[in-house]
Amino acid sequence: MLASYDGTQPDVPVEELAKILVPRSIDPARIAVLRFWGQYSGNLSSWYQSIIDSFTAMLQKDNPSVRSVATAGIKLFTRQRDQAALNERLQRIRGYELAVYP
Repeated sequence: MLASYDGTQPDVPVEELAKILVPRSIDPARIAVLRFWGQYSGNLSSWYQSIIDSFTAMLQKDNPSVRSVATAGIKLFTRQRDQAALNERLQRIRGYELAVYP
């Protein structure tokens, strides 16, 4: 089921997948990482921040599976956002980027 998402869908239904898969022992981070797929424009750090904001909103849900995916997503995308922001800063200052390894 998770392997069927290839980035061509408009938005991965992370909340619904959390409700189905977390009770079946799928790691919440494995579901959260699906938000890496997709397209964005502008700064990568801004795109990551918008994903963090969506996961933050999910923390308000009553379902513990949804909250566990939200927590994993916030942790994952905060790390990615911070690295992207550093790269963007270096690009503005020095004209080069650091390699990013997830």
